[in-house]
Parts: sequence; structure tokens; C-alpha cells
Amino acid sequence: MQMIEDFQVKAARYIMELGDWIEKLELLMLVDNLRENVKIYVDRLLSLQNADGGFPHNWIKGYPSGIIETANAITIISKLGLNDERINRAINRAIEFLIKKQLDNGSWVEENLECEDGSNEVIVSAEAIRALATAGIKGEAVNKGIKYLLECQRDDGLWPKSKIDPNPDLETTGKVIMALHEAKGKTAIKAMKNGFEGLMEVYVEKLTKEWDAIPKDAISVIEAILSIQPKSIESVRKVIQAYVKSEKWNFTDRRSGDTEKILKVLKITSLTDNISRAKVEEELKRLINLKMKMREIIFKVENEAREILLAKFEDVGIRRNDSRRKILLGLFIYSLLEQFFWAVDYDPQTEFIGLIDRIGRLDDIEKYLNYEEVKKALFRSKALSGVAKRKKEEAAKSISLYTKFLTENEEFEVFEDYVNNLIRFTLLEMAPMLSGMTTAKKLGLLLRNYTKKENNAYKLFESMKLSLECFPSIGSKISTLYPYYVIWVYNVWSEMKEYVEPPIDWNTVKPYVNLGLSNLTLKDLKKDPKKAYPAINRLAEELFPEDKAKISILWIAGREWCTKPHKCHGYMGRKCWFYEICGRGVKR
Repeated sequence: MQMIEDFQVKAARYIMELGDWIEKLELLMLVDNLRENVKIYVDRLLSLQNADGGFPHNWIKGYPSGIIETANAITIISKLGLNDERINRAINRAIEFLIKKQLDNGSWVEENLECEDGSNEVIVSAEAIRALATAGIKGEAVNKGIKYLLECQRDDGLWPKSKIDPNPDLETTGKVIMALHEAKGKTAIKAMKNGFEGLMEVYVEKLTKEWDAIPKDAISVIEAILSIQPKSIESVRKVIQAYVKSEKWNFTDRRSGDTEKILKVLKITSLTDNISRAKVEEELKRLINLKMKMREIIFKVENEAREILLAKFEDVGIRRNDSRRKILLGLFIYSLLEQFFWAVDYDPQTEFIGLIDRIGRLDDIEKYLNYEEVKKALFRSKALSGVAKRKKEEAAKSISLYTKFLTENEEFEVFEDYVNNLIRFTLLEMAPMLSGMTTAKKLGLLLRNYTKKENNAYKLFESMKLSLECFPSIGSKISTLYPYYVIWVYNVWSEMKEYVEPPIDWNTVKPYVNLGLSNLTLKDLKKDPKKAYPAINRLAEELFPEDKAKISILWIAGREWCTKPHKCHGYMGRKCWFYEICGRGVKR
């Protein structure tokens, strides 16, 4: 029993760390006492809703709407029974989307060819009918859908995935039974009973054996059986216990489908009353409370954190009241120098000051046009002696090219003007000297955006990053750091803050793990810190959807305190912001 409890606690933590919003909602619904905490995840889920009322395929914002995703969103949120006008409006839009997408024969099909169940119209139709019925919708759309499902039923009571493939399918049968059970139509009772009898025959033969892997159809079949015949609970419980004990569970970085599979196991344990609700609830409460406390702290210290960075930049001569051109050039050079942080005895601030001393003040911007002088200054750095010659040459080329761009244009008051001029410069000035398939692809995307005259804020921001990544030696790290410093720290084009990504590296990972938010330990992540990056990005989306870069306070804390563990309780007269909630105290 202890093994089952440990699995459930780790599984819950894993889903809360890496799951989609709908998966987190489903997890919280398994614990009745936590339903009051679902609103934040409902809000995040609704933020994905497309203009047509549907929810995107694979829950990726901006993707085309999927029938199954929209149906699942309606089903989950309807079950919560939240009395909120805004949420009700969103669900009504989703319902209208489903009804509009119903075909004349009463079925639904996925229009997106990428959908796994796109050609399985019986499954898709069952999900849609269940969603409408759960939301309390009655009438023509539901009746037509039920009629279609009845027409698809086989003589043995089971259902196929589609009319094209008449072979029986357990997952489809389970989903159809649940849809008919939810719809409670008189015409469906007989069909549901026949389907249940057929399903039980196969279940007894196939699914009561010990699993070496979780069957794809398990949750649908078990949910259908236990809804109709709760007495079957004991046989299911034994199967799931044996499965959990035999499986080698690794709650590490996300693998495709991992959270979905783990949630499926938790849902089955809940259906069979085999879930340790008290233990799971305790862990979920801990995580939710920890996140809320961390959120409060970040809101409280945001300005202080920004001042720490501004002070560092002021020390190297980039002041907040400087001209926009000087700020842009200074932060471009500083971001570029930060890529060499791994070099021996390397400090970006020291190197930046040395570079400025060797080339000239940033106010004398024309001096940075001279590629040979910039290259000479980089090669004179002792800390960069171990960096490849080509890397330093490319860095010098990027600095001189970006300086040329700035000198050829006026001060950029409007972000759109800055980006469009940067795209033009990239396509006309730099493209002839660039090579490589990756760069060619980026140039192609830039050309498309420019010819389409994209003025959408998100597209403009992405175009800026694409342009930056076309400069020699500029990678994703610099194209993240540069807009972070320019927009989030210096408030240049502050209206673009919601698109700024937080810098994430080992400095961010350390406080994230120390706070007890990860399934992995620092020892696990030291070999590959990138395993924690998706989880930290997801945490930023969860806590600060309009300003994800706020999570960078973790990054700043990691640089200020986690690298100086003996000073986390008092460094430069300041205690670490997260000291009171840190799970490791001073033990690093």
C-alpha cells in the first residue's frame, strides 16, 4: 500500500509540474477538497480558446481548433459547476463551435489531419455528444448524434472506430457507452446495455490479466464498466495495484505522453476508490500554497530585482536615462558577451568594461562600426583565450553589423518601426553573407512576415528574434537575453512585456529545485539543467500569464544567493527573497 501511496504523490507532483492545464484540472477534480483551487487552471485553459470558440489541437495556443479538445474542455469545466459569467460565456462559445461542426449525418470528424483520432469519427462523435450532454444540452444536435452512434453499433453490441473499419474497438465502445450514459436518452438504453454486455465479455478475457503496459483503451473501458456496474470495482483494483508495483516509474523530464499516461493511472485508482486522497491532497496543497507564496514574493520584490540588474548595468556605463540607441547597442554587446560565461575566470561585467576601454565609449557609436578594432579588442581578452577564434570573429562581426544598423536609422520610438527596419537590414545587408540551412529557413520566415506586412504584436516579436538569430554567433540564448534586458529591465517598448521570455539556465534551476517544486534533485539536474526548462516555463505561464518574464526573479536569486550558499540568509545586507519558503535552507 505504501508503494501505491508514494506513486500517487509523485505522480500528482509530476502532473502539477509538467501537465497541460486540462490535466491539472482533472487531477484537482480527483480531490474534492481542492476544487476551490481550480479557477487559476480554468483561466489558463480558457486563455487557449480560439476565436471560433474551439480549443486548439494538442492544447497549443494558436493551433487550429480540435473537436476532441473542445469536447474535453466543455466536459471538464461543466463538471466543475463554476457559477461564473465569463466562464459560462466561454463554454457557450465552445458549445456553439461543436454544434456548428456537426455533419448532416449526425457525426463529427476532425478537420485537422494531425489529429490522432481524426479519421475515427465514432470516437470523435462520442466525445462531442458526451460534452454536450454534460453541459445540459438537449435537442436536435444530441439526438442526431445518438442516432448516428446507434447506426454504427455492431451485432455483437460493440462499436468500431469508424464505418470504414468495421472491426470492434474497446476504447470506442467505452467512450460511446459513456456518451449514451450521459445523454440518458430512451432510445440509447438498449444499445448501451448491449454494448455493456459485449464489453464485459472482452474485459473479463483481456483486461483482468496483469498489465505489462497500460492498455490504450483501459480508462475508457473501466470508466464505462464502473459507471454501469460498480460491483466490478475489486477486479479493476487488483489489476491497477499490480501494474503500479511492476512498472518502473521515472518522474524525470517530460517525455511525450508521460503526463497523459500517469493521469490515466490516477484516474483509474480514483474510479476504484484506490486513491490515497489525503496524501495526494496534502501534496497538492503544499504545491499550490508554495506557488502562491512564491507569486506574492515575486510581486513584492519585482522592482528590487529590476534595480539589481539596472545597478549592474549602470556600473558598466549603461544608464536608464541614456539615449535609446546607446542602450540598444550596450545591451546587445552585453548579451553577446554572456554566451561565454563558461570560460575560465569569466565575468561578463569585467569583459564588457574591458571591451569598452579598448574600443571607446558607447556614445562614440561610430567606433563600433570598425570590425577590425572590435575583433582586436575581443582577442586581447585573457578570459576569452580559450574561446575558438571563429567564435570571437563572429561576435566582432555581429557587433559591427548591429552598430551599422543603429547608425543608419533614427531613434526607434515605435517597436513596429524597429522590427521592420531590422528585418529589412537582415534581408538586404546580411542575407548575402549568410549560409546554412537553418539560417536560410529563418530568412525565408522573415521574408514572408515582411511581405505580409505582419503587425500582430506576437509576430513582430518573433520576427525580431528571427532577425537577431541571423547575426553571426547569435543563438537562442542571446535572442532571449537581449529582449529581456531591453524590454523587461529597461522598459524600452514596455507594451511588449507579455511576449518577453525569461532567461533560464543553471542559476534559475537551483532556486526552482531548492524551493521543492521539482521531482528532480539538484544532483539529477546538474548533468543536464535543460530538463527543468519546460517546467519553469510552464510555471511562468501559470503564475504570470501576462508577464512570464517575472519568473526571472528566480534567475536573479540564483545568481545573487544560490551561487553563494553560505550567504543566502544575509548577502550585502539582504536576505534571499525566498529564504522563508526555501526547502533547503542554507544547505545547498
